[in-house]
Amino acid sequence: TANTAFTGTSAIWTYTGLAEQVRSISNNATTPDICTLTGAFSAVIKPRVQLITVLPPACVGTPIGGTTTASNICGTPVDFGVAGATFASGLTYQWEYSSTSATTGFTPIATQTAAGASIANAASGWYRRQTICGAVSTPSTAYALTGPNYFPVTVANPFSEDFELSWSNVCAVKDAPTHTTALNYWRNTPSTGNASWRRQNEFATANWTSGAGVANPSPIDGGTGCANFSSFWAATGQVGSLDVYLNLSSSPVHQLNFSFANNNGTDPLVVQISTDAGLTFNTIQTLGTSVTPTTGNYSATVLPVWTKVSLVLDNSQLASPTNATTIIRFRATSDFGFTNIGLDNVAIKPLLPCFSLANLNGGVTQSTVPTGCAPLSGLLSVNNSSDSDYFGFTYQWQSSIDNGVTWVNIATATNATYNLTGLTATTRYRRLMTCTVSGATGASSVLEVKINTPSYALPPFTENFETGWINVCAVKDVPPAANGVFHWKQTPPSGETSWRRQDEYTSSGGWGNFGAAQGLAPPDPTDGGVGCANFNSTWASSGTPSASFDLYANLSTAPVHRVNFGYVNNGGSDKLRVFLSTDGGTNFSGTALIELGKTRAASPDIEFPGGTSAANCYAPFNPTGPAAVWTKQSILLDQTQLATATSVIRFRATADFGWTNIAIDNVNIQPLFPQDAGISKINL
Repeated sequence: TANTAFTGTSAIWTYTGLAEQVRSISNNATTPDICTLTGAFSAVIKPRVQLITVLPPACVGTPIGGTTTASNICGTPVDFGVAGATFASGLTYQWEYSSTSATTGFTPIATQTAAGASIANAASGWYRRQTICGAVSTPSTAYALTGPNYFPVTVANPFSEDFELSWSNVCAVKDAPTHTTALNYWRNTPSTGNASWRRQNEFATANWTSGAGVANPSPIDGGTGCANFSSFWAATGQVGSLDVYLNLSSSPVHQLNFSFANNNGTDPLVVQISTDAGLTFNTIQTLGTSVTPTTGNYSATVLPVWTKVSLVLDNSQLASPTNATTIIRFRATSDFGFTNIGLDNVAIKPLLPCFSLANLNGGVTQSTVPTGCAPLSGLLSVNNSSDSDYFGFTYQWQSSIDNGVTWVNIATATNATYNLTGLTATTRYRRLMTCTVSGATGASSVLEVKINTPSYALPPFTENFETGWINVCAVKDVPPAANGVFHWKQTPPSGETSWRRQDEYTSSGGWGNFGAAQGLAPPDPTDGGVGCANFNSTWASSGTPSASFDLYANLSTAPVHRVNFGYVNNGGSDKLRVFLSTDGGTNFSGTALIELGKTRAASPDIEFPGGTSAANCYAPFNPTGPAAVWTKQSILLDQTQLATATSVIRFRATADFGWTNIAIDNVNIQPLFPQDAGISKINL
């Protein structure tokens, strides 16, 4: 070993099967000629190599300390050595560290007593070696290891990083985020390669294979920069760590906020904390492709791509964050998938105890639940409340279904956020927060999560589908009504089986396949007008039922009602059935009120509406081909059906994957009284 005294006697040895033989001579007083040796290795094989190991003399007096060197200074462990020091037998060594200067404040590093030192997660500061001969020692010239600075986090000086600035060269090209203070607080391991983090538009500096799968900056916070880990190109299982160095000694509790994106796959982002300058780490949160907060000091606002995450750091995370050498690590593991992991808007600030507050600010309730149709799900959270700056609270979410008159505690909803699932009725929500020491309470603002619900049409009612449809549960999924209300609903509201106005199928219905007007039925020419409702029997799979196309009507105003509508089905085995519900759509009649097949009695069916050529076999109805055959249909609703104020008339078709669509037009509900229904007046 270089610079190490040899002891013992070496043997003569060789490498079998090689073109050379290497012979070693022990440290004898005389050096024999290798060619005169006898025995198993007496044959001369050229080139000949002779190694002579010489035992250095014992150390005497004051040794020379030399100069400290270091390698792998941006990785871990950092390897230290010494150049120009005394080389002698009988020496011992002790490595030392100082955080203050190159000449003072040194303390021994436990276990580091060899000629060289290998130190994991080496902190910034000065390193040197004491070379000891007997009772005399001499230090080497110290090596200054310049690592990240620890940002001093205080109430007046919180830490934030939005990655807006181009990254800096620290251990490689543009491998560390640039803070606005121009000081470096980050480490990126590895510093280059597909598993190295980079700003989203600087991936080439890490020699990524390409920028495929990159996560663009978070739109919920604005800005032009974010950090990316290339799960797209890094091999499955490869790990990249982005560490931020913080001094958290100003408070026992801190709040860490950040946004992350991980659109799909099995690549996790693990958040870890170290309070001993990186010697050990504890995991405080693991984030996958979706976030469902359930327990602990954790909250998140889930959005389609980016997620806002808030973590409270206290002793429950085993963080002991009073340490001045805290490291927060964002550790990503690749799945070699299709999208990268994104990180943006990292911020950390101290929290103060809540008992110092005379009044609590309950904050503003927010929701990711969209206004739409039941069932609705999403996350409720609160912004700008007292727990943004203080700690020591308990939480209770409450709901109200009577416009806030009565509030009910939601069982198990006792976290800072509430994960709402399966909402079926319009409901109001708020959050109560209580300081556990003082007992002070505060309520957040009331938020109404609204379910789009059809209103019940009052007969006489007519729907001729002349006006473009509106967005209720999907894009252009129901006909409009006056004064911003609507009377129709369909389930599912989009896709191949959904109903659409005949000229709105492409942008709204999600009808697939060839994406043109194959099989479309035009409006009923006998009634005029430009609109009708189509079911895509041409492309929906054979036997597939259509979406439920439901008309909500108040049928309590007369004892009998007549439902009239136009119907077309130019050929095939597809059918239309009409059902009735009298309890708002919870239950429907088991037997259809009417069942309709094709409307053209002539044989064969109209399979080629534009002609028999291959070019026209999927063409829509047009003036050069056979006309659609519309029929008038009528259904009488009387006491047999027990029609009510919450009646729902359902149009349900079944596809045949044929050549023509099913369509309805000019739906009309007319109240009838005894004389209208042909019932004779009875004299009692």
